[in-house]
Order: sequence, then C-alpha cells, then structure tokens
Amino acid sequence: MAKRSEIQKALKVATKAKQPVLILGPPAIGKSQTVRQVAEETGMKFYDVRCSYLDAVDIRGLPVPNTSKQEVNWLAPEFWPKQDEKEPSILFLDEITNCPNSTQVGLLELSLDRKIGNYRLPDNCVIVSAGNRVEDKAGSNKLITSLASRFLPIEFELDNDDWIEWAWDNDIDETIISFIRFRPDALYDFDPRSKELAFSSPRSLEKLSNIRKVGVPSEIEFTMYSGLIGKAIASEYTGFLRTYREMPDPAEVLLDPMGCDVPEKTNVLYALCGALARRAESANAEKVIMFAQRMPKEFEVLLVSDCIKQHGKEFTDNALFKKWACNNEL
Repeated sequence: MAKRSEIQKALKVATKAKQPVLILGPPAIGKSQTVRQVAEETGMKFYDVRCSYLDAVDIRGLPVPNTSKQEVNWLAPEFWPKQDEKEPSILFLDEITNCPNSTQVGLLELSLDRKIGNYRLPDNCVIVSAGNRVEDKAGSNKLITSLASRFLPIEFELDNDDWIEWAWDNDIDETIISFIRFRPDALYDFDPRSKELAFSSPRSLEKLSNIRKVGVPSEIEFTMYSGLIGKAIASEYTGFLRTYREMPDPAEVLLDPMGCDVPEKTNVLYALCGALARRAESANAEKVIMFAQRMPKEFEVLLVSDCIKQHGKEFTDNALFKKWACNNEL
C-alpha cells in the first residue's frame, strides 16, 4: 500500500519506463486527481478515458469498408492519442474495474502490445489505470487475470498527514484542515452499507472547501454540508465551526502575541493553529513563533511546522526561527 505522495513518485518512475500502472483503492480518495497532478507536474498531455462508459466495440473504433481492396479499415476512436503525436502523454484508463469483462478483453492488446488492430500508441505515451476494489462495493468487477497481469498494481492508502500536506498546497479551507486535525477519522467515512448518499472523503472535503469559499449563510450550513459529507460528520463540523468563531481573532494574536490569551480547549487550539498558519508571512513570522512558544508543546510544533510547509523561506528567514529550530532540533 502507498500514500498519495508515494504514488506520485512511483508514477513518475513508471512513466519513464513506460510501465503500465494500476491504482486501486476505495472511492473518492483522490486516485484520479493524483494521476492528473503527475501529468501536470511532468508536463505530460493527459488523456482521460472512462472505461465504464465503453463497450468492447468502442475500443477498436469504427469499421469503414474499403471497396477497392475488398476489405474493412478501422477508424480509431478520437479519445485515443494520435499515433503521430510526439508530445509525452498519459493515457488514463479510469474506472477500469467498472467495465464488463468483454471491455476488459478489448483492452488486453492495448495494455501489453500498445496497439489495437492497426492503431498504435505513440512512443511517448504511457498507460495508467485506476479503479475500486471489489470489497469496496462500488460497482466494481474483478479484473480478469490476463489484464491485471499487464499492470504494476499499487494500492492507494489514505494517510491523514499526507492529505493535510496536500490540502495546504491546494488552498483547502483552513477550517476543514483544522477539523481533520482535531477529528482524524472524519477524513474518510465511507460505509458501503449506509443508505445515505453523501459521505466524508478527500473528494467531498474539497467540494466542501469550494462551497465555503463562496460563502454559506449560517442558517443553511448544515443542509449544504450534510449533502456533501453526510449528516454525522456535517454535524461535527458545524459544531467545530462554532468553536472556530469563538477562538481569539488571529489578527489580534498577531498584533499582541505575548499579551493575548492562549486557549485551553484542544479544539480551539487546533482551530487557531490553522488560522495562524494560513495568515503567516515574512512580516509576522517572528510574532507567530512568539505566540507558538506560549502554546502547549504539541501545538507549538504543529503551528510552526504548518507555517514552514506553507511558506518555506518566507517564514524561516529570521533570527527567531533559527533560534527556535536550534532549540527544537529541527
């Protein structure tokens, strides 16, 4: 099993070796997004093909009679990369475990010989696929052995610290990051036996962040949030938001880091760490460190570490941080 950051590194190696990869894991944890992000980071063109939409006949293309030669030619589907394309690319076969066996059989030649009939993948194209496991009960089928053996399988393991680092990098709402820090089990709350349509997951939490950025009136917060992350987690999150609103004003903390009160409640400390980390910059870095040193040690390290992850040298290029790092053996 591998977490997101490890899968990204593995994909970069596999694409250089032109080794087809199969990423397996439960729904909504970020499999597709991880592959797309690797394509963006490496400058590779991205072809997104949803296998669950395809019948076996869709894979080869359209037969066209050639009466002069008394034979049939095949027009390749437009969703395959052009054969003469020179640009490096990823052909992403998403939802591969949701397609029937007949479609899987159609992918055998493509995944091993990099061709289907007369069509050939361009030399600079690599195949990556993703799907759910049968035990996830997300409509998945077991891959036929002959197809599965053509891929390097990697099982996606959801890791809280890994997701939080991704969340900071991708501008996820600070209240959501702080909430997951306070309530780690809320990152993924999928139960295949549940009759509720919504559940908390990396995908739904990103949607929640997008919703919050446009502003949600307080009287409909629970209605909106429960439709994205489920009623139970939405209830906890809205309660956490009330705590968030009761915490010291981050602006006042930065104005008077030695004079303002340090919260005692754990949930308020998580909330305040998230708020300060988001607002940290070179101009107030020393004030953030001054306040952090007044917090319980766990939260002191948490706050400074998050500031480093988000702001790098902008936060660390000052005398107080160098002293703090020396004292904390960072």
